[in-house]
Formats: sequence, C-alpha cells, structure tokens
Amino acid sequence: MGIFTDRSKAKIKELGFKPKILFTEGWNKEIQTAAKFLMIENVVEPIILLRDEKDLNDEIKDVNKIIISKENLESYAEYFYELRKNKGVTIEDAKTLSVQPHYFSTLLLKKGDVDGVVCGIEYTTKDTLRAALQIIKPKKGGKLVTSAMMMERDENLMVLGDCSLALNPNSEELAEITKQLVLFSKNVLGCKNLNTAMLSYSTNGSGAGESVDKVKKAYEIVKNDEEIKAINANIYGEIQFDAAYVDAVRHKKATNNTWESRANIYVFPNLDAGNIGYKIVERCGNFLAIGPVILGLDKPMNDLSRGASAQSVIEIAYITASQVESK
Repeated sequence: MGIFTDRSKAKIKELGFKPKILFTEGWNKEIQTAAKFLMIENVVEPIILLRDEKDLNDEIKDVNKIIISKENLESYAEYFYELRKNKGVTIEDAKTLSVQPHYFSTLLLKKGDVDGVVCGIEYTTKDTLRAALQIIKPKKGGKLVTSAMMMERDENLMVLGDCSLALNPNSEELAEITKQLVLFSKNVLGCKNLNTAMLSYSTNGSGAGESVDKVKKAYEIVKNDEEIKAINANIYGEIQFDAAYVDAVRHKKATNNTWESRANIYVFPNLDAGNIGYKIVERCGNFLAIGPVILGLDKPMNDLSRGASAQSVIEIAYITASQVESK
C-alpha cells in the first residue's frame, strides 16, 4: 500500500470507530479479494452486496454480506418511494429500481445502515452517479458534484480533476472544481503542499482563445474565495502541464510563479483533457490510479474504473472511509 493509503488509515483511526464500507458488486472477484484483505487489516468493516443467494460461494463465507431478498427489498423500496414520490416516482418504479444493486446500496447509505459505498467495477460512472444524485444528493449548499483521481508512484503523488463528471465546465464551475480538489487534498488526503495548476494550452498569456479565457476567469474567482485564502493554497492559472510539472520549464514560462516545487494538484479545463490525461499518466507513467472519488455528495459514495484491480479497490475503500464524518 502507498502513501495515500497510510494517510487514509491514520484519518480513519481518528474517527474512533470502524466505518462500514459497502461494495455494490459483491459477486465480482476483484471486490471479493479486496474485501477479504480489508477484513484481515481490520481498519474498516467491509460488506459485500449480493444480488441473490446464487452469488454465494465458499470464497466469501467469512465476509460480511447483505443479500438482496424479498424481505429487505420491500422495506427499502418503500423508503425509496417516500424519498422520491414528489418527483413522480411510483411505488412500482421504486420496486423496479430498488432491486438493482447500485440503487439498493445507495439506499443503505442514505438510511445510515452503512457509512460509505464503493461502486463501479461493473456499473458505469453514469449509473453510479445517477443513483447517488437521486438518493444521496449533493451536500447542503453545495454548488457542484465533481471528482478527483489520485495518482501515485513511489513518492510521486498527484491529484487530478475533473476526470469523470464535468463535461465542459464554465468558469464558475471550473473555479468550484478547483476549490473542491484543494479542500479534498488538504482535509481528506492530508496534503501539505497545495500547489495547484489550472491547466491550459497557455501559460501566463502565451496563448489566446475562449478556453484560455475560461481558465483565467476561473482563476480570478477561486483565488478570491475566502476558504481558499484561509488555507493558503498556492493556485496558479493559466498554465501548461510542462510548466506545472517541470521546474526548469516553469522558471522560463511562468517567471511570476512562487512555487518551490512542482504542482501536485492539476485541474483540467474539460472532461476530454481530464480523462485522457489521467489515463496517459497511469499507463505511460506507470502510476497507480485511485478513483474517481466523488466530491460534493452528502455522504461518501465513490466510483471505480471498470478495469480496477483489487489493489485499487482497497485504496478507494480507505479513501471512502476517510471521507466519513465523525458520529
């Protein structure tokens, strides 16, 4: 396990209890491997969700599990109906949706039966997020639900966003994404270095265009945010990736930059850049990709890449648990 995991474990232990983390696709082999490992580590309480008794096997006999059954389905469908009836959901709709594991696990989280949910090794991000937004909903007063990818290779750590959700954010949304990434990096990941690069194809006015203007405006918004000013986050925008990552390039291109070292938080201007960028870092740079972590929800529910390994599942489980608030 790496640095992000060590930090997450330390934060979890401060809670004073073992968070219950539910894995939606409990029949998946990678999930089962991760859950068995987490049981042995005994930092969180892993629970796997099964579609029915046909998913049972000897490999998971000792793992905590919840099986979607006729008995528990009825009560959760009723709960779903009460939550969504004002949105036109009928009791029949509620029953149809509640039997689907990604909805059922979200209802368990909403009701407080578990503390966090990990989903997505077989479901798409769209499916995971739809259930989360309908049932968990954004934090009170929240402006945006976004995501973070954590990239780790030895001592080299990076937080990237948004790589999964925000298709083409405007300046206000990009500023909010930047803010959430910085706060997540500080409050959940325990990062002390908050050098934040708002990426563009331009550095300090070297290029021009609508996309550059968007990043510039977003930078002006976020640098004046009171929460950001209070934690002394060192945000710079607009800046090209090479200038943000390589000291020698930055000294030439961004002479007014005050960072003592390269950025560790990278904000992409749109989803194309973010999704392509993190996969290049992962595959060509041999980084471990952890996430995406969903930011801005009222309770922690996080997504997995459908190519996630058991190690990635374990890492995201600890991150999810570290997002749980004290009781």
